[in-house]
Amino acid sequence: MTEEESLMSIDPTKPKEWIFGDTTQTNEWGNTRAYAIRLDHNPSSVIPDGSHTLPAYNYAQQMLGVTVYKDEESTLTGPYDLNRLDDPQGDFYNFVDGESIVQQDLVAWVTMTSLHLPTSENMPMTNAVMHGFTLAPHNFFDENPAMDMPHYLRMHPVEAAGDTRMEDLPEVPMCIPPMFDTTHTFAGV
Repeated sequence: MTEEESLMSIDPTKPKEWIFGDTTQTNEWGNTRAYAIRLDHNPSSVIPDGSHTLPAYNYAQQMLGVTVYKDEESTLTGPYDLNRLDDPQGDFYNFVDGESIVQQDLVAWVTMTSLHLPTSENMPMTNAVMHGFTLAPHNFFDENPAMDMPHYLRMHPVEAAGDTRMEDLPEVPMCIPPMFDTTHTFAGV
């Protein structure tokens, strides 16, 4: 698979995830150890084809682009691209140069979009506009990693026959709120 073939979008009505793995590494069950990327609260791009903003936002034409990791490709756009829509500093398609992405160190360029439909409750402040993605292990572990957590069954001394342990709780100061003088006089009233 090449970088050009990695450019993908999703239909929000049909959720999916993208899997990234190293085929030389398998878990106990023989599955490729991998990571999954899932988009959360992310509508399709609302920038129409042919828009005058596309030179500065050409990465928004797809939800995901995968390229081979390179030190000199650490950021996609420049700080002034909002002011240079027709001649941006960065161009995503300069990063997509036909390299094979199989068994390489990769960068996943995830496009985050949001669509806000204003309501009167947004005045004077919008409470939340949500978008995001989840990066999660996919067949990475041999079993649920929570199984490695310590047990939280706490036994107190003398609850079990023959138990000679002593409860050794840390000493903490008394939790008493400070007292405040609540009297107040209004001068001149």
